[in-house]
Amino acid sequence: MLELKQVSRHFGGVRAVDGLDLCVKQGEIVGLIGPNGSGKSTTVNLVAGLFPLTSGEIQFQGKNIKTLPTHLRLQSGIARTFQNIRLFGQLTVWQNLWVAQNSPEDRAKRGFFARWLGGQSRVREELAQLLEF
Repeated sequence: MLELKQVSRHFGGVRAVDGLDLCVKQGEIVGLIGPNGSGKSTTVNLVAGLFPLTSGEIQFQGKNIKTLPTHLRLQSGIARTFQNIRLFGQLTVWQNLWVAQNSPEDRAKRGFFARWLGGQSRVREELAQLLEF
């Protein structure tokens, strides 16, 4: 499903990722572990398209996505999140998810949470009542 072949990203003389091979099969859950500065975030950014590769190839579902723009990777199902999240402390988890899925950037296409709620009419009605401010 996702395959990195000899992936490298160099920043000047710094080799943040150098010749990485990684294969993630359908249904697998994989974690990247290592000390600070070992290239974990850089690898995720390369897959998401936030950084261009210095060399190597990235395939997703059998297609080379090395030059695919970030927004098209997102449409294909490749996304990343950041550790610096900002939640509304006074809202529940469900309410925070609703806010995230109903941001101006997401109005054109509803994400997973909104699609899931679309099939859950009772839950959707209860959530709508909870969210009336």
